[in-house]
Amino acid sequence: MDDKGTGKPGQYNVAIAEPTGPRISCDEHLEITTHYPQNLNTMIPVIYRSRKFILAYKHIIIEIISALFILLFTYTALSKLTDYNLFRYQLQTYPFISKFGDLISWAVPVAELIAVVFLLIPKTRRIGLFASLLLMTGFTIYLTLMIIFGGKDLPCSCGGVIQRLTWSQHIIFNVFFTGLALWALRLQKYQGVDQKSKSEIGIA
Repeated sequence: MDDKGTGKPGQYNVAIAEPTGPRISCDEHLEITTHYPQNLNTMIPVIYRSRKFILAYKHIIIEIISALFILLFTYTALSKLTDYNLFRYQLQTYPFISKFGDLISWAVPVAELIAVVFLLIPKTRRIGLFASLLLMTGFTIYLTLMIIFGGKDLPCSCGGVIQRLTWSQHIIFNVFFTGLALWALRLQKYQGVDQKSKSEIGIA
């Protein structure tokens, strides 16, 4: 019996579609397949050198971050205490914490100054960084909740030039400093491991 479309038994008419799109030569294909690995091989040494640089100067980086927090908390705490009555009044208008305005008006600047003291002393610097992290995280969470629940029109109580920031800018500012605190704590962990290793082999 003849197959359909042919006059001869056992034969088929098969149509092979021509490939569409631009043709790629062997050289171009080789260039495409080797382009990404070349970039990756270039990036790996850069990342390694950057990490090595950061770990080599981690003590200086921790000092800089601690100094930034010392300046920030000293400035904001003194600004709040200098204009204490305004600060307390503003807190009493805020949602969720209005009933505790009198307590918070003292607790916040005192906590900031305590964090500054811990940051100034090398042996307690890690505690100071933890305190800074907790303060910035608490401020950020509260600001986010206040914006969500309609407190955008309320005045800022941060004190000084920082109160000129918008609420969105405040959150970005707080997130940035929260990240710095986390980074410093991470670097201190590496620093502690290095010191322990040196003491075990009798270097330090």
